[in-house]
Amino acid sequence: LFNVIIPQQGFSLSRHSQSDKDKIKDEILDKIRTCENSLNKFYGEYNEYADAWRVQRSKNYGNNPKSLFNSRTGETHRAVEALCTFWYRVLTANDPYFECVVEGLSPSGQPLTPDQVYAIEQIILKQNNFVNFRKKLLVSLRSAGIFGTAIVEEPFIQRPVSGSRRYMEATDFVLSPLIKSFFDTNMPDMALSDFMANADYATANRILSLA
Repeated sequence: LFNVIIPQQGFSLSRHSQSDKDKIKDEILDKIRTCENSLNKFYGEYNEYADAWRVQRSKNYGNNPKSLFNSRTGETHRAVEALCTFWYRVLTANDPYFECVVEGLSPSGQPLTPDQVYAIEQIILKQNNFVNFRKKLLVSLRSAGIFGTAIVEEPFIQRPVSGSRRYMEATDFVLSPLIKSFFDTNMPDMALSDFMANADYATANRILSLA
């Protein structure tokens, strides 16, 4: 006789009553409102930093024809570009800029050969080129240079290859702006927050692709 263990069903909203769903919704909205109230001052500084990088006059600054722009230092754009391009060169200096390391055995129980490791590296490199990883990395580093922190999403995507009926699957690299991100502001480090939320306005086609 064999003891068959049937795993329990994972979390599903359909198994909960409407009152429980309302409690979950109220808790989520309460956390978001608390984060918005805590970051209210930051939102104004966020726009100010962005305007300084764009070399534009801040909307809260008076009409002063004697100055080109009203950055706090006057060197915001140059400093941010120097930092992000330096980080970018350091991270992507090698060719390729990553290396696959073998740990353990393959699914078949056999050690991976050097040819198999090389093939994996080439697949990852092709996927990164397909999603424009380098360009998106530079954009994320620029955001980190301006605001000090950058949040990046890594969704799994499946898109058709141009000029064919084949599909390419890859892990994307999408910057999530801080101004639409929510977390527990009582934590000393964002990584310690017990939740992360993102205000995302998805199109109908994107919702269908996620279904």
